[in-house]
Amino acid sequence: SRLAYGHFEAREVLDMEEELLQTLEWRVNPPTMHQFAIRFSGLHPLGRLDTDSTDYLHEVTRYQVELAVFFPELMMNYKPSIIAYAAMLRAEDELDPSVLTFETREKFLSLQSVLKMEPSQVEEARAALENLIPQVPDVNQYEDLKQESTPTNVPATTERDGSLSP
Repeated sequence: SRLAYGHFEAREVLDMEEELLQTLEWRVNPPTMHQFAIRFSGLHPLGRLDTDSTDYLHEVTRYQVELAVFFPELMMNYKPSIIAYAAMLRAEDELDPSVLTFETREKFLSLQSVLKMEPSQVEEARAALENLIPQVPDVNQYEDLKQESTPTNVPATTERDGSLSP
């Protein structure tokens, strides 16, 4: 066997891989904060609606979890699910109460028990996010940025024959 210059047989390598996987309880690719942010967006009561508020909620949550990876004090002390959930709660704070009613917010908060999250951990992570990322885009800034990135005039394209089409 050419594997490791003949020092190990293929079966030995496979056995060791299996032992490693068993030791790690097959947790070799756990979900990322970004994946949790996507899932929580779908679970959020506003997530079922296709509105600017839904987009804002998801994007500001995503913004925070992308920045969170640069703060080891977050990554080492909280699970990715806790950080993503805390980021979404923080994004909720920016929404108008007419959009995010008390009942809607309570529905999302009730997920903590369903997801077996310790509320004190979520609150600690949320406070840490606020401390480490003091500014998140507010709804108006988000709307302005969204409009700037949306083309208002779609340029004409050139067809193969050289003619222009809208």
